[in-house]
Amino acid sequence: MLSGEEWEQAIDTHPNSAHLILILISPDFMASDYCFGVEMKRALERHQAGICRVVPILLRPTFWEDAPFSSLQLLPSDARPITRWPDRDEAFQDITTEINRTIKDLLNSLKTKQDWMKVGHALYGLKRYEEALAAFEQAIRLDPTMSPPTTPKAKHSVNSSGTRKPSQRTTRPSALTVICRNIWLFPRDTQRNKLK
Repeated sequence: MLSGEEWEQAIDTHPNSAHLILILISPDFMASDYCFGVEMKRALERHQAGICRVVPILLRPTFWEDAPFSSLQLLPSDARPITRWPDRDEAFQDITTEINRTIKDLLNSLKTKQDWMKVGHALYGLKRYEEALAAFEQAIRLDPTMSPPTTPKAKHSVNSSGTRKPSQRTTRPSALTVICRNIWLFPRDTQRNKLK
């Protein structure tokens, strides 16, 4: 926030556009009408709508069990306040690890179908087949009707001499065909290892 800036307006802007909101839980936070009542309520509404992720972090011992965020996983592990850890660096490491996992999951959830397809093709090119399949499955999850670009399919027609000749027709395979095609392209050794 800049000097001379309206604090309430600045505070309102950021929580309304953030994808990740960290709530720092302490007795002071719980006692603040604005923090506990206004900011947290808005953050939880956005979390429940799937627009952002809210991560509560327990700084100091406080009664939080009846709070609106009590259904969320608190950090650090076991909802043990940071000030109660014998080594606070371990508490911060625990928090950092979990926030990192949350960010990775959040970034994955923000990817589009096209993003997942690009990732899948890149991984396939690197011969990382299982990861490629997972990426293609994510793309299909986002669009179950997805299919690859049109592919030619043989159709017979009769020419002027009365003989049948194949003609080209385009069709769009189903999402199941896409999955099967991607699995089929995997090297046979990978397929055999899965069956053992």
